[in-house]
Amino acid sequence: MPATPPPHHSNTPPFPPGRRRRSAFTLIELLLVVLMITIVVGITVPSLKGVAANSTVDEVSGQLLALTHYARSQAVAEGVAYRLNVDVTNRTYYLTKQDGADFVELGIEFGRVFEVPEGIDLVWDSAYLDQQQQLATAAGQVLPDQVAQAVSFAEFRPSGRVDPAQITLTDRDGNITQVVCPSTTETFRIVKPDGVAKL
Repeated sequence: MPATPPPHHSNTPPFPPGRRRRSAFTLIELLLVVLMITIVVGITVPSLKGVAANSTVDEVSGQLLALTHYARSQAVAEGVAYRLNVDVTNRTYYLTKQDGADFVELGIEFGRVFEVPEGIDLVWDSAYLDQQQQLATAAGQVLPDQVAQAVSFAEFRPSGRVDPAQITLTDRDGNITQVVCPSTTETFRIVKPDGVAKL
């Protein structure tokens, strides 16, 4: 018959004599864990900042694109001109609509003033509009002139035509995203640095 192990008595430890039972981490183990966490955080935080900056540029360009689509559709549906106003000095953009000879606030969510977050440069480039006006003049056509204003704008007309324009957004890392309408008959689109357009 096989030998049965001796019964375990409560006054004898279950581990070899001379060794104490460990019930906690040592100070060195805790320091190593803290060091590893610090290294991981140190590596990931700078890359997360870049992701946040890019998502902010994406949000601003997406808002601008949504405003242009809304303005164009409303101008056609209501038979009145709409404007996307871009105030580079105050870093804001907003929609207005024609009421007689004036352009007034919309009084709805799409009409609120949007602010460009810190860390993003906003540039209005009217080169497309200037080019269209030169082509129209050469062809003997007359395009409405924008009155010199402190706030630049792209006008959306009831006919579906729009002022060509380019809005450039640059983040802290120098990444450029553009919201562009190249001609009076096209819609605005987002153009990323890789040249891919998003309607």
